[in-house]
Amino acid sequence: MGKEILGYLIEEFDHQGLLVWKIMTWSEPDTMSWVNDLKTKKHNLKVTELVAGKTKNIEIGRAHV
Repeated sequence: MGKEILGYLIEEFDHQGLLVWKIMTWSEPDTMSWVNDLKTKKHNLKVTELVAGKTKNIEIGRAHV
């Protein structure tokens, strides 16, 4: 059985290795045309697959009486 990919974490780091921003998405990033806006600076992108594993259910709200 293969791993179930639930989403992707995309992180952008500047030329010094400092985190610039990060975002989570449920669709696989297949194009990153916005990277063309970064022509004057070196940036590194890290894309991490978020896979199913141990889960925990949390109940929110008032208990029914």
